[in-house]
Amino acid sequence: MGSTSQSSPARDGLEEKWQMLSLYSLPSHRGKGLAAKLCQEAFQFLESQHGTKAPHVLVRIMVKPENTATIRLYKRLGFKHTGHCTLEEALRANGDSKLIPKGKLEDKYTTRSGVIMALQLCRDT
Repeated sequence: MGSTSQSSPARDGLEEKWQMLSLYSLPSHRGKGLAAKLCQEAFQFLESQHGTKAPHVLVRIMVKPENTATIRLYKRLGFKHTGHCTLEEALRANGDSKLIPKGKLEDKYTTRSGVIMALQLCRDT
């Protein structure tokens, strides 16, 4: 699995937010459920973290709209469509702002076509 980055919990301390950045598998391993298993393990890990952690966890992803296989995977895992983003917004959210060209941006950076999806998890109390 690619990396994840954690943002600060909500002010009320009830929700911890995670941004899932990327998930890759070799073409020879695709279609075998490996990506779903990797995600499920990551989600179980987040749910198992207790102590001072918030009782709720929000996992967010941003996906290119043409990546329909990935969108289907995340829907099967329980993610809900929550909005759209520009490529510029997605790059900034993923910590890749250095990839945004300087000056006037092309439409591909400013068109709100990226798919934002989120999954709510609850920790056992």
